[in-house]
Amino acid sequence: MFRKCIRFITGFVSCQRKEKKMKSRFKKIYIVTSVIYIIVSFVLTFCISYSMGVIAHNQSVKILKDRLEKTDKNITLFEKEKNQYIDQITDDSEAKAEALAVMIMQNPSMLKDAESLEDVRLALELIDINITDKDGVVIAGTSAFTGGAFEECDYIPDFMPAVSDKQFVKTFIENRNGTEYIFTGVSRLDKGGIIQIISSPMYYDTITGSWDIKKAVNNSNIENNECIGIIDKKTYKYVSHTDSVYLLRGAQFEKSLFDDDEGSFETVFEGENALLRYKQNEKYIIISMRTDKIIYKERNIISAVLISVLTVMLFVTLLLVRQALIMSSTKNSDEIPKTLKENENEQ
Repeated sequence: MFRKCIRFITGFVSCQRKEKKMKSRFKKIYIVTSVIYIIVSFVLTFCISYSMGVIAHNQSVKILKDRLEKTDKNITLFEKEKNQYIDQITDDSEAKAEALAVMIMQNPSMLKDAESLEDVRLALELIDINITDKDGVVIAGTSAFTGGAFEECDYIPDFMPAVSDKQFVKTFIENRNGTEYIFTGVSRLDKGGIIQIISSPMYYDTITGSWDIKKAVNNSNIENNECIGIIDKKTYKYVSHTDSVYLLRGAQFEKSLFDDDEGSFETVFEGENALLRYKQNEKYIIISMRTDKIIYKERNIISAVLISVLTVMLFVTLLLVRQALIMSSTKNSDEIPKTLKENENEQ
């Protein structure tokens, strides 16, 4: 009887030790499994996130490049068509001035007939006519400058070479209070002097408005946290921008950042980090920006989903490991020494 008790106690103690060792082994397996899983998940998430970030950045650079190219082409088209129109109305104004010079040469008495000059002004669709002598003094015309010295008359000083150069012809276009005026001067053919006419073509503002530089950025598909702007090199102010708040404001970037014909750099737009891409032509610096929020939007969403999935999979993995360990523990408990079982039966 005493020996049986000793065997039972010895078996029970041995079983308890095995259970403690098993629990300790279970704990180590949990820790090792968790650490390995977390390391693998971190490496996997980092690689995927980094790769997608590089791809997203390159795609954004391409998008910004395409927008700059499109805007630059729009500017070139606007400038070309506008210049063609300006050349057309300039040629028309100069032809009218030269025709008036011929009329005066054939009929000098017109200079003394205010009504005749007024009829000519209306026929040629002019605003004013000024005719000077060889000293540049306005001796006839339809404006208030008649009889005044040339210093008081718009652009007469710029046309003074016409007094001695019979082939002289020159045109200025100037904006005054929102209206474009054309000043053209040619030489008098009857004697020394200048014939100057002032005109403002009908629908000039409407026609040239269709080529307004402000509209060069309006045909681009721009999302929130993105923009396109055009900076005039002379004034270093925005002459066009997808956000009208910036119009005619000075550019917020250092000029040194635009040393190359085109390039990119990191900046801040609307309080967020952004990528700026620029391209220069003869007159303008064209910029386009995209915030990091837009650039890496898809990457961030996929990374968040991936982390969530991996976290769920970690718990599932630990549960599977736990189940496997429990099954292993149950199997081991069935292998208790026969002496212990025999003692239990004898009891």
